[in-house]
Amino acid sequence: MLAKQALALAEAQAPSALESVTARARRRRREWLLARANVALAFVPWALWAAPGLNLGSVAWVGSALVRAPYTLLRDLVGYGVAPQILWGQPAKVILREEGWAVALTVAPLLWLLARGAWQVWRAAESSGDAAMRRTLLVMLLVVPIAALVAVSPWAKLLHERAVSFQSPFVLMVIALGWATLRRSARIAAALASAAAIAFALAAYYGAPGELLGYPLRYGKEDWRAVAGHVNQLQPDVVIVQPDYLHLALKRYWREPPETVLLKDGPRAAAAERHTVARLAARRRVVLVLAWGGPAEQRLRDGFAQGRQLSDEKFFPIQGGLRVLTYDRAPQ
Repeated sequence: MLAKQALALAEAQAPSALESVTARARRRRREWLLARANVALAFVPWALWAAPGLNLGSVAWVGSALVRAPYTLLRDLVGYGVAPQILWGQPAKVILREEGWAVALTVAPLLWLLARGAWQVWRAAESSGDAAMRRTLLVMLLVVPIAALVAVSPWAKLLHERAVSFQSPFVLMVIALGWATLRRSARIAAALASAAAIAFALAAYYGAPGELLGYPLRYGKEDWRAVAGHVNQLQPDVVIVQPDYLHLALKRYWREPPETVLLKDGPRAAAAERHTVARLAARRRVVLVLAWGGPAEQRLRDGFAQGRQLSDEKFFPIQGGLRVLTYDRAPQ
């Protein structure tokens, strides 16, 4: 009798129990979708920033995405002082011989802490109620941006370290987590190794050109100090900087000339360049600081060739191919 009553009660409650389970499953599915939608929305500003670059041909120099991805991580960890010529096109054996040991010693402690921190996040998620969400967030922050740029690289070469620079704080936090979960003695050793790696990388960057522990120090980017020093020696009446953002680096090193003209890229650039050439016709010495080459440089060369002579031209290679052109007014 009791068994029959229990069976009847179970049959009566089965629909409501099934509905409750179904409702919880729907709620979890909805929460799962909303959580990932929120994470995706967090990347919308970055996507809007990166999207205009899809039509830019000027980033073709970026090179292979498969090389640029580890290169970006290298720059995140140790900056530009170590292995500054890693993408200069030398054979791999030359790069390994000249830069391999420096890269290995400086990157190793930081890369190990990064891997340990990521594993700690992944493993700790198992004991929490939102394991999938935490793991998804970790992957979205550290992997998805680079993976997305690698995916579009056959059509648009956008994988440059500045395109994913927002990752740097998260990379450092994961490294800090990897360090914090070590035992006390291991923390001291890891801190000393990381400090030594970062100190070497900073010394390599700020000490160039030169040598440190047998390692040749080269400029990781443009030698702005030398460019500014050369411009100072020329004692120009006017300095023209094209593109205009070069002035951000130059102004750290040079004595500000009597007049600086900043020319932008864009659809109205040619008109602004013609106006500048005409306005400066009476000036004794005009110095042009140019980068990247292209139509703007040729237009300026053609414009100042009228009534002036090119008295000095100096090329500073490395990344942007900086050129400093000096035009003096032709004798009457």
